[in-house]
Amino acid sequence: MMAVTDSVSPFSCSVKVRSCLTQAGNPAPSDAARSMYVNVENVRDVSRRLEGQVEVVEAVHETFYVMREFVVRDLNGFWITFGQPLPH
Repeated sequence: MMAVTDSVSPFSCSVKVRSCLTQAGNPAPSDAARSMYVNVENVRDVSRRLEGQVEVVEAVHETFYVMREFVVRDLNGFWITFGQPLPH
């Protein structure tokens, strides 16, 4: 777990970061998959804090694998997915 703090705004959260790999264990192509997945406690809160500051690729949505997520593109074109588990 690592803490992320944005020095421009009062934004900090605890996140777990993992890379997105293909089934063979190789990094997924940048145009076919997310480049990074960040688990957060409240996806809607993070989405509101980033609104207007980043390019949103996918708005907040719920997945079939029981996660709430949204996807942004960073300045280098990589996708970053923020997600939280949904209650069962």
